[in-house]
Amino acid sequence: MAGLCHAIWEAEAAFQQIKTFQRGPVVVLRSGDPDLVRQEIWAHLTVHHRLTRIIVGLADDNGIDPGRVSFIKVLKHLRRMVVSPCADTPTKI
Repeated sequence: MAGLCHAIWEAEAAFQQIKTFQRGPVVVLRSGDPDLVRQEIWAHLTVHHRLTRIIVGLADDNGIDPGRVSFIKVLKHLRRMVVSPCADTPTKI
């Protein structure tokens, strides 16, 4: 029973990371079509999985517990590295 409670807690923590930090607290799914909603959900789950893999890799490289690596800091860092350079700037417009 204790192992099951831990698994439920881990799943709830992952859902909170996706809903609160990755997607944003007031952002809703944009798609209206059920197939596109599923696609958007899978995209969020895929991004979360990759972020988690990066966190585990960072933790392994530094010999620390993955729980000590901040999900929010990794997410913000990757947004700065990946999303920001792709965003439209006044110069591009």
